[in-house]
Amino acid sequence: MNTQSEIIEYIQEQFSCSKVIKLEKIQTLWSGYGEISRYQIMMRGSTQNIIVKSIVPPKVATHPRGWHGDVSHQRKIKSYQVEANWYQGYASKLNKASQIPHCFGVKSYAIDHPRYESSIILLSDLDAYGFSVRKQHLSVDESKVCIKWLAIFHASNLQDDHLASWPKDLWTIGSYWFLATRQNEYHAMQESDVKSAAHKLDDKLNHCRVN
Repeated sequence: MNTQSEIIEYIQEQFSCSKVIKLEKIQTLWSGYGEISRYQIMMRGSTQNIIVKSIVPPKVATHPRGWHGDVSHQRKIKSYQVEANWYQGYASKLNKASQIPHCFGVKSYAIDHPRYESSIILLSDLDAYGFSVRKQHLSVDESKVCIKWLAIFHASNLQDDHLASWPKDLWTIGSYWFLATRQNEYHAMQESDVKSAAHKLDDKLNHCRVN
């Protein structure tokens, strides 16, 4: 697993810094798959804060609604791999209007068994760029700012034909929120018009094209 000493060692390796301090745990990852923390590094007399995303799959997975089987586990593992690939290879190409963290490095390795692959993602701290407020409620105008950001972010990655040049190391369909990855949830649904139309809706969404 990603122990404190392993994380600090990797930070020192990437930054050649003289000192590393863990300042705080920001939050636990979904279903207990690790945590996001803030670290402070010291280099040549100056300090800098960075964010560390430590992914460590639990030996016994849990989920608030019971979706913790092997399919769910593999989906989560792949999602973190795709996230790391995107930060390393594609984030720098994003429209500058979409402020995102800079990736300083990614380290991945297996823990006893490939099923439990863990990884460490080092990111810049957006607090240093003036994004330190965490709002619990938004006004209409503030909501519009968020929607605009999401629209710019997703528009930058839209592509009409994924067959010719779509990256092999990213999701082939936008994200993992599509029917093929949600079979347990689909079969647990009560019979309804929505469930009856699920395959048709999924087909329509997967074949949408940019006009």
